[in-house]
Amino acid sequence: MKKINNFITSKQMFAMLFISQILLYLTYNPLTHFSYDIWDHIVAALVSPFATLILILPVYILHKKDPSSSVVKKLKLNLKTFGFFLAFIYIVYYLFACCFSLCVFNIFISNVMSPKNSLWIISICVGFASWYAASKGIESLARASSIILFLLLTSIIFMFCSLILKIDFLNYMPPMYKGAENAVSGMYALVSQNFCIAAIGGIFPFVKNNVKKSLVSWVLLSHVFLILIIILVVGSLGDYLKTQMFPVYTAATVAQIGALQKLDSIFLALWTTSLFCKISMFSFLISNAFKELLGKKAAKILLAISTLFVITISTVFSCNSELLKIIFNPSFGIVFTLVVTLLIPGILIIRIRNKQPTK
Repeated sequence: MKKINNFITSKQMFAMLFISQILLYLTYNPLTHFSYDIWDHIVAALVSPFATLILILPVYILHKKDPSSSVVKKLKLNLKTFGFFLAFIYIVYYLFACCFSLCVFNIFISNVMSPKNSLWIISICVGFASWYAASKGIESLARASSIILFLLLTSIIFMFCSLILKIDFLNYMPPMYKGAENAVSGMYALVSQNFCIAAIGGIFPFVKNNVKKSLVSWVLLSHVFLILIIILVVGSLGDYLKTQMFPVYTAATVAQIGALQKLDSIFLALWTTSLFCKISMFSFLISNAFKELLGKKAAKILLAISTLFVITISTVFSCNSELLKIIFNPSFGIVFTLVVTLLIPGILIIRIRNKQPTK
């Protein structure tokens, strides 16, 4: 039986994270955060890289201390029973990331594309495809992500070229012209929905070369992409965007290049493949966390149960607006993100330092 390689390159890690981040921006929905002016979010996009790097720093410090262990494994080894409990918080966070992403996709399908489609069927197809991909290991996910990233960027370049021709500079107003409320809302959205910050603590041990350059490149380039997205969609569509649930998709429906009269079908294909990569990545992290805590056999069973959980929760929540308010609550998302990126890693760093023998 052929042995599966369990390591990826830093470039492949960049591809996985970049796709997940691009998915967040392609499906960027200001209305879920009670914001109606996406142009002010460009201020948040300029500040967010610095906030992201700060949130990454504790996990990176832990990685430098022990590159071969994930945050979950470090918690188990250094904090024993308490660490076991904290490790499960990461599993819950990864589940939350999967549910959130699938809910957004379900909302898009039910409200924009085809309201008659069964959300159960959609969730089952995406959920089990991601489960199968996760079960094949991180190297397979990384190879697929690299290919999809190339196709994704090629298609986005086409859309950018089309939208540049439609820009009206009169659509641009001074940022925060009517106050800072929308900019603050945008910052909330970017931090609360950036699940990849917590994911890197589980990916680092599988990267066989230096991660620093790829990590910084991911943070900077993904935010440059967001800034370009905001500039293009605002310049080409103006105030019309204020009533749209999915601004980038709206822009794609009017983008035209030569024989490609509309790019919305391409956009949907990009969204679906990116969603598959993102949920597969988090499903793998869930599986690996269970493996480190409970063993390989238990991890296989619990990954299947986790997949069923994601499918059920995502579908039920997508059909109930009150439940959606819970999962889309930015305050909850930010607190949860800060717990897994700053609080728990901070506790672990202090514990490791205190545990080191004195000379």
